[in-house]
Amino acid sequence: MGIRKVKKAVKTAAKRLAKKAAPAKKTAPARKAAPARKVAPVKKATPAKRAAPARKPAPAKKPPPAKQAAPPRKAVPAAKPAPAKATAPKPAPAKATAPKPAPAKATAPKPATKTPPERPVARPHRPKAKMGPDGILILDEDKVLQKAFYAGQQIHSPMGGFLQLLGVRSRDDGTAIALMECSTSSLRYLMELSKATKGERAQVKSVQEAGEDPDCPRHGAGVRLFRAGKDLECPLCGIAYGKVQ
Repeated sequence: MGIRKVKKAVKTAAKRLAKKAAPAKKTAPARKAAPARKVAPVKKATPAKRAAPARKPAPAKKPPPAKQAAPPRKAVPAAKPAPAKATAPKPAPAKATAPKPAPAKATAPKPATKTPPERPVARPHRPKAKMGPDGILILDEDKVLQKAFYAGQQIHSPMGGFLQLLGVRSRDDGTAIALMECSTSSLRYLMELSKATKGERAQVKSVQEAGEDPDCPRHGAGVRLFRAGKDLECPLCGIAYGKVQ
């Protein structure tokens, strides 16, 4: 432990000697003092402005002369009173008389307004029907009924409503039967159609000889006859109107 202390003491002593032996550092030259700033010259005081001369007082206005008083007006002389007029005596008031009633004029009696006659209401034609041997209702022969059938119009039913065409069936004797049904009661009716007349057959034959297709003489133009075996029949009424040539 003593040796270490001795070594430390030797080191410290050597450091001190080294510091003393080192040359002293040169001191830096002192900086030059900055030149003093020039003092600004003092401004001369401006001379005081002269005071403006005092205004002269305006002369006092003279008061206007007083107006002369108007002379007094002359008094108007009083009007003389007019002489009193002689007043006539007032007539006595007439008594109010009731007006006489005017004579009544004889007025002719006004004619009664005529009511327009009522228009007759068109009632629909309803055909009659009878019971057939098979318990089927058959419509009676009626020109109005057949005309409406061939014209394609609605046919009124005997029970109300309308008859609807279900089909047509031709017979061997040249006649046909139209089967119809009521739209309200669902009852079915038969309508017998007569066979072709001689005039209708002659009309169809003349058209065939001219080389044209004949139409149904009862239904009119637009309904062509078709071939059914050796006959020419109408598809709507089932009547044979001629033979096939």
